[in-house]
Amino acid sequence: MDLTASDIYRDLSNAGSESIIHLKGNVEVRMFTCAQAAKDRSKGCEGVMLMRADAADYNEKTGEINASGQVHITRLVEK
Repeated sequence: MDLTASDIYRDLSNAGSESIIHLKGNVEVRMFTCAQAAKDRSKGCEGVMLMRADAADYNEKTGEINASGQVHITRLVEK
């Protein structure tokens, strides 16, 4: 996963249990998309999901992303 934004800072104030990355302005999050095939249980990675937002918080422990403002998600297929 790649995170970019105009302003990025890591919040470590939660007693060391979680690290939240705060992103503001021109936020872009790129994530590889993979799915498990039902027949042979192999995973296939087909491309990248691109999320753009005004702001987002990324929880490094859980992987959860909370985006706000204008949010757009696009699937980019790699060939």
